[in-house]
Amino acid sequence: MWVSGRGLAALFFFTLYQFGLLDGPMWLARAAGRFGWLVEAMGALMGVPLVLIMLDLAARFPGQTVYQYARTVLGRPVAFVANGLVLVYGLLFLGYFLRQFVDVVQTYLLPRTPLWAITGLVTLGIVLVVSLGPLALNRLAQMLLIPVVLASVVMLLIALRNVDVIMLLPLWPVPAAALAAVPTVGFFPFVPIKHLVVQLAVVRKPRDHVRSVLGTYAAVALFKVTATAATLAIFGDRAVALMAWPALEALRVVQVPLALLEELGLPGLVVYQVVLFVSSAVYFVSDYIGLPVWLGLGPRAMPWLLPLLAAAAAGVCLWPQDQVQMDVLRRLVMYGGLYAAVAYPVILWLGARWRRLGVPAAS
Repeated sequence: MWVSGRGLAALFFFTLYQFGLLDGPMWLARAAGRFGWLVEAMGALMGVPLVLIMLDLAARFPGQTVYQYARTVLGRPVAFVANGLVLVYGLLFLGYFLRQFVDVVQTYLLPRTPLWAITGLVTLGIVLVVSLGPLALNRLAQMLLIPVVLASVVMLLIALRNVDVIMLLPLWPVPAAALAAVPTVGFFPFVPIKHLVVQLAVVRKPRDHVRSVLGTYAAVALFKVTATAATLAIFGDRAVALMAWPALEALRVVQVPLALLEELGLPGLVVYQVVLFVSSAVYFVSDYIGLPVWLGLGPRAMPWLLPLLAAAAAGVCLWPQDQVQMDVLRRLVMYGGLYAAVAYPVILWLGARWRRLGVPAAS
Protein backbone atom coordinates (compact mmCIF):
# COMPACT_ATOMS: atom_id res chain seq x y z
CA MET A 1 0.00 0.00 0.00
CA TRP A 2 1.35 3.42 -0.99
CA VAL A 3 0.05 6.67 0.49
CA SER A 4 0.40 10.26 -0.66
CA GLY A 5 2.31 13.01 1.05
CA ARG A 6 -0.93 14.27 2.57
CA GLY A 7 -1.69 10.78 3.85
CA LEU A 8 1.73 10.52 5.47
CA ALA A 9 1.31 13.96 7.06
CA ALA A 10 -2.08 12.93 8.45
CA LEU A 11 -0.70 9.71 9.93
CA PHE A 12 2.26 11.55 11.45
CA PHE A 13 -0.01 14.26 12.85
CA PHE A 14 -2.21 11.75 14.67
CA THR A 15 0.93 9.96 15.84
CA LEU A 16 2.28 13.05 17.60
CA TYR A 17 -0.59 15.36 18.46
CA GLN A 18 -2.33 13.92 21.50
CA PHE A 19 0.50 12.19 23.40
CA GLY A 20 1.35 14.18 26.53
CA LEU A 21 -1.03 16.98 25.62
CA LEU A 22 -3.49 16.83 28.53
CA ASP A 23 -1.23 15.67 31.36
CA GLY A 24 2.11 16.81 29.92
CA PRO A 25 1.96 20.25 31.57
CA MET A 26 1.63 18.57 34.99
CA TRP A 27 4.85 16.55 34.57
CA LEU A 28 6.68 19.51 33.06
CA ALA A 29 5.59 21.76 35.94
CA ARG A 30 6.76 19.20 38.48
CA ALA A 31 10.13 18.83 36.77
CA ALA A 32 10.85 22.42 35.76
CA GLY A 33 8.29 24.75 37.34
CA ARG A 34 7.46 27.77 35.22
CA PHE A 35 10.22 26.71 32.79
CA GLY A 36 8.22 23.64 31.78
CA TRP A 37 7.30 25.08 28.39
CA LEU A 38 10.96 25.88 27.70
CA VAL A 39 12.01 22.34 28.62
CA GLU A 40 9.36 20.99 26.26
CA ALA A 41 10.60 23.29 23.48
CA MET A 42 14.15 21.98 23.97
CA GLY A 43 12.79 18.42 23.91
CA ALA A 44 11.09 19.22 20.62
CA LEU A 45 14.39 20.49 19.17
CA MET A 46 16.00 17.25 20.28
CA GLY A 47 13.57 15.40 18.01
CA VAL A 48 14.44 17.30 14.81
CA PRO A 49 17.72 15.46 14.02
CA LEU A 50 16.01 12.18 14.89
CA VAL A 51 13.28 12.84 12.33
CA LEU A 52 15.95 13.63 9.72
CA ILE A 53 17.77 10.39 10.59
CA MET A 54 14.57 8.39 10.15
CA LEU A 55 13.92 10.08 6.81
CA ASP A 56 17.42 9.22 5.63
CA LEU A 57 17.03 5.59 6.71
CA ALA A 58 13.72 5.36 4.85
CA ALA A 59 15.33 6.83 1.74
CA ARG A 60 18.17 4.31 1.93
CA PHE A 61 15.74 1.41 2.27
CA PRO A 62 12.57 2.48 0.40
CA GLY A 63 9.50 0.36 1.01
CA GLN A 64 11.00 -1.30 4.08
CA THR A 65 10.13 -0.83 7.74
CA VAL A 66 12.74 -0.68 10.47
CA TYR A 67 12.03 -4.32 11.28
CA GLN A 68 13.20 -5.29 7.79
CA TYR A 69 16.26 -3.13 7.14
CA ALA A 70 17.56 -3.68 10.68
CA ARG A 71 18.43 -7.23 9.58
CA THR A 72 20.54 -5.82 6.75
CA VAL A 73 22.34 -3.30 8.96
CA LEU A 74 22.83 -5.35 12.14
CA GLY A 75 22.60 -8.93 10.93
CA ARG A 76 19.73 -11.26 11.69
CA PRO A 77 20.67 -12.44 15.23
CA VAL A 78 21.33 -8.93 16.58
CA ALA A 79 18.35 -7.47 14.72
CA PHE A 80 16.08 -10.17 16.16
CA VAL A 81 16.97 -9.09 19.71
CA ALA A 82 16.92 -5.36 18.92
CA ASN A 83 13.58 -5.56 17.09
CA GLY A 84 12.18 -7.70 19.89
CA LEU A 85 13.03 -4.99 22.41
CA VAL A 86 11.31 -2.40 20.22
CA LEU A 87 8.19 -4.57 20.02
CA VAL A 88 8.14 -5.16 23.78
CA TYR A 89 8.46 -1.43 24.29
CA GLY A 90 5.67 -0.91 21.76
CA LEU A 91 3.43 -3.14 23.85
CA LEU A 92 4.19 -1.11 26.99
CA PHE A 93 3.57 2.09 25.02
CA LEU A 94 0.22 0.81 23.73
CA GLY A 95 -0.86 -0.25 27.21
CA TYR A 96 0.13 3.07 28.75
CA PHE A 97 -1.63 5.01 26.01
CA LEU A 98 -4.78 2.92 26.38
CA ARG A 99 -4.74 3.53 30.13
CA GLN A 100 -4.64 7.27 29.57
CA PHE A 101 -7.51 6.92 27.12
CA VAL A 102 -9.76 4.95 29.48
CA ASP A 103 -8.82 7.11 32.50
CA VAL A 104 -10.02 10.23 30.70
CA VAL A 105 -13.23 8.45 29.64
CA GLN A 106 -13.89 7.20 33.17
CA THR A 107 -13.08 10.52 34.84
CA TYR A 108 -15.17 12.79 32.65
CA LEU A 109 -17.74 10.61 30.87
CA LEU A 110 -18.36 7.26 32.59
CA PRO A 111 -17.39 7.60 36.27
CA ARG A 112 -19.48 4.59 37.40
CA THR A 113 -18.28 2.21 34.68
CA PRO A 114 -15.52 -0.26 35.66
CA LEU A 115 -12.13 0.30 34.11
CA TRP A 116 -12.08 -3.16 32.53
CA ALA A 117 -15.37 -2.54 30.74
CA ILE A 118 -14.17 0.74 29.20
CA THR A 119 -10.88 -0.91 28.23
CA GLY A 120 -12.69 -3.77 26.52
CA LEU A 121 -15.01 -1.43 24.62
CA VAL A 122 -12.19 0.84 23.46
CA THR A 123 -9.95 -2.07 22.49
CA LEU A 124 -12.74 -3.73 20.51
CA GLY A 125 -13.41 -0.51 18.61
CA ILE A 126 -9.72 -0.13 17.77
CA VAL A 127 -9.50 -3.73 16.54
CA LEU A 128 -12.52 -3.19 14.29
CA VAL A 129 -11.01 -0.03 12.77
CA VAL A 130 -7.59 -1.61 12.27
CA SER A 131 -9.14 -4.73 10.71
CA LEU A 132 -10.55 -2.54 7.92
CA GLY A 133 -6.99 -2.18 6.67
CA PRO A 134 -4.27 0.52 6.61
CA LEU A 135 -5.83 2.27 3.61
CA ALA A 136 -9.15 2.85 5.40
CA LEU A 137 -7.31 4.13 8.47
CA ASN A 138 -5.27 6.50 6.34
CA ARG A 139 -8.39 7.88 4.68
CA LEU A 140 -10.00 8.37 8.09
CA ALA A 141 -6.92 10.26 9.30
CA GLN A 142 -6.97 12.51 6.23
CA MET A 143 -10.68 13.19 6.62
CA LEU A 144 -10.35 14.23 10.27
CA LEU A 145 -7.08 16.17 9.97
CA ILE A 146 -8.43 19.59 8.98
CA PRO A 147 -11.44 19.60 11.39
CA VAL A 148 -9.22 18.58 14.31
CA VAL A 149 -6.59 21.19 13.50
CA LEU A 150 -9.17 23.98 13.13
CA ALA A 151 -10.99 23.02 16.34
CA SER A 152 -7.73 22.81 18.29
CA VAL A 153 -6.42 26.16 17.06
CA VAL A 154 -9.71 27.93 17.78
CA MET A 155 -9.91 26.54 21.32
CA LEU A 156 -6.27 27.45 21.99
CA LEU A 157 -6.79 31.03 20.76
CA ILE A 158 -9.86 31.43 22.96
CA ALA A 159 -8.00 29.99 25.95
CA LEU A 160 -5.18 32.50 25.45
CA ARG A 161 -7.59 35.21 26.64
CA ASN A 162 -7.06 33.96 30.21
CA VAL A 163 -3.26 33.98 30.07
CA ASP A 164 -1.24 36.04 32.54
CA VAL A 165 2.31 36.22 31.16
CA ILE A 166 3.64 37.30 34.56
CA MET A 167 3.20 33.66 35.62
CA LEU A 168 6.06 32.71 33.26
CA LEU A 169 8.52 35.39 34.40
CA PRO A 170 11.42 35.67 34.92
CA LEU A 171 12.80 33.62 32.03
CA TRP A 172 16.40 33.65 33.24
CA PRO A 173 18.38 32.00 34.74
CA VAL A 174 17.17 28.50 33.86
CA PRO A 175 17.89 26.08 36.74
CA ALA A 176 20.22 23.16 36.06
CA ALA A 177 17.51 20.75 37.23
CA ALA A 178 15.21 22.04 34.50
CA LEU A 179 17.87 21.57 31.81
CA ALA A 180 18.55 18.04 33.08
CA ALA A 181 14.88 17.19 32.47
CA VAL A 182 15.08 17.96 28.73
CA PRO A 183 16.08 14.45 27.51
CA THR A 184 13.43 12.77 29.67
CA VAL A 185 10.37 14.83 30.63
CA GLY A 186 10.99 17.40 27.88
CA PHE A 187 11.33 14.83 25.10
CA PHE A 188 8.59 12.52 26.42
CA PRO A 189 5.71 14.21 24.49
CA PHE A 190 7.63 13.51 21.26
CA VAL A 191 8.50 9.84 21.88
CA PRO A 192 5.80 8.72 19.36
CA ILE A 193 8.16 9.70 16.52
CA LYS A 194 9.37 6.11 16.93
CA HIS A 195 6.45 5.10 14.69
CA LEU A 196 7.84 7.16 11.82
CA VAL A 197 10.33 4.40 10.93
CA VAL A 198 7.31 2.25 10.03
CA GLN A 199 5.10 4.92 8.45
CA LEU A 200 7.79 6.06 6.00
CA ALA A 201 7.73 2.61 4.40
CA VAL A 202 4.37 3.37 2.77
CA VAL A 203 5.55 6.31 0.61
CA ARG A 204 7.32 5.72 -2.70
CA LYS A 205 10.06 8.36 -2.39
CA PRO A 206 10.75 9.31 1.24
CA ARG A 207 13.20 12.03 0.20
CA ASP A 208 10.32 13.92 -1.42
CA HIS A 209 8.50 14.22 1.91
CA VAL A 210 11.19 15.81 4.07
CA ARG A 211 9.46 19.20 4.14
CA SER A 212 5.99 17.84 4.87
CA VAL A 213 7.22 15.59 7.68
CA LEU A 214 9.36 18.30 9.26
CA GLY A 215 6.55 20.83 8.80
CA THR A 216 4.06 18.53 10.53
CA TYR A 217 6.50 17.90 13.37
CA ALA A 218 7.24 21.63 13.79
CA ALA A 219 3.53 22.57 13.76
CA VAL A 220 2.57 19.94 16.37
CA ALA A 221 5.58 20.83 18.53
CA LEU A 222 4.71 24.53 18.41
CA PHE A 223 1.10 23.76 19.36
CA LYS A 224 2.15 21.58 22.31
CA VAL A 225 4.66 24.11 23.63
CA THR A 226 2.13 26.93 23.29
CA ALA A 227 -0.57 24.88 25.05
CA THR A 228 1.82 24.09 27.91
CA ALA A 229 2.91 27.71 28.24
CA ALA A 230 -0.73 28.86 28.18
CA THR A 231 -1.69 26.35 30.88
CA LEU A 232 1.20 27.47 33.11
CA ALA A 233 0.29 31.11 32.49
CA ILE A 234 -3.36 30.53 33.42
CA PHE A 235 -2.94 28.59 36.68
CA GLY A 236 0.72 29.02 37.65
CA ASP A 237 3.24 26.18 37.86
CA ARG A 238 2.38 25.17 41.46
CA ALA A 239 -1.30 24.68 40.67
CA VAL A 240 -0.56 22.89 37.38
CA ALA A 241 1.73 20.45 39.21
CA LEU A 242 -1.28 19.32 41.27
CA MET A 243 -3.71 18.83 38.37
CA ALA A 244 -4.19 15.47 36.66
CA TRP A 245 -5.28 16.95 33.30
CA PRO A 246 -4.17 20.62 33.32
CA ALA A 247 -4.75 21.35 29.62
CA LEU A 248 -8.38 20.24 29.89
CA GLU A 249 -8.87 22.27 33.07
CA ALA A 250 -7.55 25.31 31.19
CA LEU A 251 -10.42 24.92 28.73
CA ARG A 252 -12.99 24.44 31.47
CA VAL A 253 -12.31 27.88 32.98
CA VAL A 254 -12.65 29.70 29.66
CA GLN A 255 -15.60 32.06 29.32
CA VAL A 256 -16.78 31.59 25.74
CA PRO A 257 -17.68 34.81 23.87
CA LEU A 258 -21.39 35.40 23.20
CA ALA A 259 -22.24 32.69 25.77
CA LEU A 260 -22.44 30.02 23.08
CA LEU A 261 -21.16 27.50 25.61
CA GLU A 262 -20.63 27.59 29.35
CA GLU A 263 -17.09 26.26 28.90
CA LEU A 264 -14.77 24.73 26.30
CA GLY A 265 -14.09 21.62 28.38
CA LEU A 266 -16.72 19.42 26.76
CA PRO A 267 -15.94 20.22 23.09
CA GLY A 268 -12.25 19.96 23.91
CA LEU A 269 -12.84 16.54 25.44
CA VAL A 270 -14.82 15.40 22.38
CA VAL A 271 -12.05 16.46 19.99
CA TYR A 272 -9.45 14.82 22.21
CA GLN A 273 -11.37 11.54 22.34
CA VAL A 274 -11.66 11.46 18.55
CA VAL A 275 -7.92 12.03 18.22
CA LEU A 276 -7.17 9.42 20.88
CA PHE A 277 -9.18 6.80 19.05
CA VAL A 278 -7.57 7.46 15.66
CA SER A 279 -4.10 7.67 17.22
CA SER A 280 -4.61 4.39 19.06
CA ALA A 281 -5.44 2.68 15.77
CA VAL A 282 -2.35 4.24 14.15
CA TYR A 283 -0.17 2.94 16.99
CA PHE A 284 -1.67 -0.54 16.73
CA VAL A 285 -0.97 -0.69 13.00
CA SER A 286 2.66 0.39 13.46
CA ASP A 287 3.42 -2.38 15.96
CA TYR A 288 1.05 -4.86 14.32
CA ILE A 289 3.07 -4.71 11.09
CA GLY A 290 6.31 -5.49 12.90
CA LEU A 291 5.14 -8.66 14.64
CA PRO A 292 4.95 -11.05 11.64
CA VAL A 293 8.30 -9.77 10.34
CA TRP A 294 9.94 -10.38 13.70
CA LEU A 295 8.38 -13.82 14.04
CA GLY A 296 9.23 -14.77 10.46
CA LEU A 297 5.58 -15.28 9.52
CA GLY A 298 3.83 -14.38 6.29
CA PRO A 299 1.12 -11.75 5.73
CA ARG A 300 -1.60 -14.34 6.30
CA ALA A 301 -0.71 -14.46 9.99
CA MET A 302 -1.44 -10.75 10.52
CA PRO A 303 -5.22 -11.05 11.13
CA TRP A 304 -4.51 -13.64 13.84
CA LEU A 305 -1.83 -11.51 15.52
CA LEU A 306 -4.02 -8.40 15.88
CA PRO A 307 -6.36 -9.83 18.58
CA LEU A 308 -3.32 -11.15 20.47
CA LEU A 309 -1.66 -7.75 20.39
CA ALA A 310 -4.89 -6.06 21.48
CA ALA A 311 -5.36 -8.48 24.38
CA ALA A 312 -1.75 -8.02 25.50
CA ALA A 313 -2.04 -4.21 25.33
CA ALA A 314 -5.30 -4.35 27.31
CA GLY A 315 -3.51 -6.45 29.93
CA VAL A 316 -0.77 -3.85 30.28
CA CYS A 317 -3.46 -1.15 30.44
CA LEU A 318 -5.21 -2.87 33.36
CA TRP A 319 -2.02 -3.86 35.20
CA PRO A 320 -1.52 -0.69 37.33
CA GLN A 321 -3.75 -0.93 40.39
CA ASP A 322 -2.59 2.26 42.09
CA GLN A 323 -0.70 5.45 41.35
CA VAL A 324 2.65 3.92 42.29
CA GLN A 325 2.31 1.19 39.67
CA MET A 326 1.06 3.75 37.14
CA ASP A 327 4.19 5.82 37.76
CA VAL A 328 6.33 2.72 37.21
CA LEU A 329 4.64 2.10 33.85
CA ARG A 330 5.11 5.72 32.88
CA ARG A 331 8.83 5.60 33.71
CA LEU A 332 9.21 2.44 31.64
CA VAL A 333 7.58 4.18 28.70
CA MET A 334 9.59 7.39 29.18
CA TYR A 335 13.04 5.82 29.54
CA GLY A 336 12.28 3.02 27.07
CA GLY A 337 11.44 5.73 24.55
CA LEU A 338 15.07 6.83 24.64
CA TYR A 339 15.92 3.43 23.17
CA ALA A 340 13.06 3.07 20.67
CA ALA A 341 12.95 6.69 19.44
CA VAL A 342 16.57 7.80 19.96
CA ALA A 343 19.26 5.15 20.37
CA TYR A 344 17.94 2.50 17.96
CA PRO A 345 17.40 4.79 14.92
CA VAL A 346 20.78 6.47 15.53
CA ILE A 347 22.59 3.12 15.73
CA LEU A 348 20.94 1.90 12.52
CA TRP A 349 21.72 5.16 10.73
CA LEU A 350 25.38 5.14 11.78
CA GLY A 351 25.67 1.47 10.79
CA ALA A 352 24.08 2.07 7.37
CA ARG A 353 26.32 5.05 6.66
CA TRP A 354 29.49 3.33 7.87
CA ARG A 355 28.79 0.21 5.81
CA ARG A 356 27.40 2.27 2.89
CA LEU A 357 24.21 0.28 2.77
CA GLY A 358 21.02 1.11 0.93
CA VAL A 359 20.38 3.69 -1.78
CA PRO A 360 23.10 6.39 -1.79
CA ALA A 361 21.98 9.84 -0.70
CA ALA A 362 23.09 11.41 -3.98
CA SER A 363 20.88 9.20 -6.17
